[in-house]
Amino acid sequence: MDVHNFPIPLFKPFFRVDECLNLIKTTLDQGWTGHGGLTEEFEQQWSQYVGRENSLMLNSASAALHLAIQTLKLTRGWEDDSEIISTPLTFISTNHAILWNNLNPVLIDVDDDLCMSPEALIKSITAKTKAVIFVSMGGGIGQLSTIEEICMRNNLALIIDAAHAAGSRENGIHLGIKADAICYSFQAVKNLPTGDSGLLSMLLIEEHVLAKKLSWLGISESTFARTKSGTYKWDYEVENIGFKYNANAVMGALAIVGLKYLDQDNDTRRALVANYEELLLNTKNVEVVPQVNSTESSRHLFQIYTRDRKKLAEAMSKAQIGFGVHYKTNCAYPMYKKFLVSTPNATKFSEGIVSLPLFIEMTSIQQERITSVLHEALN
Repeated sequence: MDVHNFPIPLFKPFFRVDECLNLIKTTLDQGWTGHGGLTEEFEQQWSQYVGRENSLMLNSASAALHLAIQTLKLTRGWEDDSEIISTPLTFISTNHAILWNNLNPVLIDVDDDLCMSPEALIKSITAKTKAVIFVSMGGGIGQLSTIEEICMRNNLALIIDAAHAAGSRENGIHLGIKADAICYSFQAVKNLPTGDSGLLSMLLIEEHVLAKKLSWLGISESTFARTKSGTYKWDYEVENIGFKYNANAVMGALAIVGLKYLDQDNDTRRALVANYEELLLNTKNVEVVPQVNSTESSRHLFQIYTRDRKKLAEAMSKAQIGFGVHYKTNCAYPMYKKFLVSTPNATKFSEGIVSLPLFIEMTSIQQERITSVLHEALN
């Protein structure tokens, strides 16, 4: 049977299996699969890769977002009714992290790249505004440099939701490198896939130290750190109410191997996107999300907009082709309805956005099959 007639998934993680297994075996032989060892090695490698210190590997990007906001709230004395400006067109963990910290989200509009609109941001800043969360949709840069300037002028903390943006750069510099906090995802289908993990990078060392303690239940020193001398030290202090957010060495092994190939894999994704764009050139009833400012995007997603999403979804399902919606506006969910404001662009895209399949081993024949189904459905 022709493999190109098989079902096409939306995402398919790619692992260098033998390399991963060899490194996992190392940590199994050492008898240490928890936090420490390979997680610390990955933290060091990631810091070197992005050119920014204070990397903390965690069990998810959601944990990173939660810890970033809580750490900033504690160190900077934010009150519970303080506001964080974000966007509604994102995965729910972005804005859940604001609610988890008893703060109020202000959900504003996006630009045509699906990233935060600077014009909407300026209009939304109040005396209660403490921070901004910039969501890198699909790895896009959007108008981040303008957002950074606005935050600096208004003394606002900047948090980057970089769940899609492992390896994204702007003019050769990694995304948001001067932000107060950057939150990455290495979840199973991300560009640097593990089973599930993430990473938090705080700008200030004192905030990194606090986040590290909070990630291990508020304990002053991790178990791994207390065994480095060769003798287990049982005594420790609990300085804050923290969480069980640490990563483990098995995920660290997968991350170390994946990082070696991240730039290479992102190059492959950019080539696949370029081929999609050529195949969809002059296609009726389809608007490609441009990422106009993002020549060095990680291209975690390839997104189009159509007014006929239901018709396309039916055709894709019939052809056994995966597709996604990234995302339905968060304001459609009950906990965010009270935060609803006018977001015409986000609302428009929420009603017609579609993510087409994109993964490392995808072939041009598969892309031709996908776009053929799309043409037939929409034309």
